Amino acid sequence: MKRVGRELFRSYALQLTGLDVVIVIRKHFEKQDFSLFSSEFEGLAQKIQKCRDLSNFSSASTKLA
Repeated sequence: MKRVGRELFRSYALQLTGLDVVIVIRKHFEKQDFSLFSSEFEGLAQKIQKCRDLSNFSSASTKLA
């Protein structure tokens, strides 16, 4: 499981730069669960990116005013 987590973190390193991210696994992880875990992680990374985009947009529009 740790190896899978590290692999995903590396693939999303640019999106997660500057963040401390903690993942807590609440149930036993099997090899066949990788695609589910991967898709959930991808969804979370996309949500983080949307928050960053909104934050950057908000900061930029404040500076323009």
